[in-house]
Amino acid sequence: LSGRPSATRVEHVEEDFGLDFPVLDGGTCSRGVESTILLFRDSEWVIVRLGALASEAFEPLLGYQPRFMQKTQDIQPLCPGQLFRHYAPHAHLILGDLKRLEEASFILGFNERTYPFQKRIIRLGSLLKPEEVAENLYQALRQLDQEKAKIAWVDMDFPRQGLWQTIAERLQRAGEGSGNLENC
Repeated sequence: LSGRPSATRVEHVEEDFGLDFPVLDGGTCSRGVESTILLFRDSEWVIVRLGALASEAFEPLLGYQPRFMQKTQDIQPLCPGQLFRHYAPHAHLILGDLKRLEEASFILGFNERTYPFQKRIIRLGSLLKPEEVAENLYQALRQLDQEKAKIAWVDMDFPRQGLWQTIAERLQRAGEGSGNLENC
């Protein structure tokens, strides 16, 4: 459903659409995030939605890495996933602002890091495995809803290239509209 964390498992589809909605179970989405969408514009390919394939993956085919064309608020969306608040749980997300960590009762974090023990920690996966983090991302956002989280702090201290760029963009979209974004 638009605006909600994407359905990457059968139980997500059933949660979103009900048990009467037919589902062909192909297992858990192995890529975790949606497809990358390219658009041919002004004689070059540009990425209009970051996805499972990073811009580096297109270089052997195109001879260059397509740039990411970020949508601005005044332009009509060109493809799914470009709404400003998208992929969002009901919880208010604090994206990496350590000064606001105390406000949150939940933390979305990584296996290699330690966090305050009095917080409920939901692990996204390993900082060494962006594919694992992408695969777990929507399940973690949905888990916030299942556990009725009000405020969650998100560890945004990770790289911004390759699949990590997509992960950061999805988290930023999930947090937008709640007045807590910073340039991270």
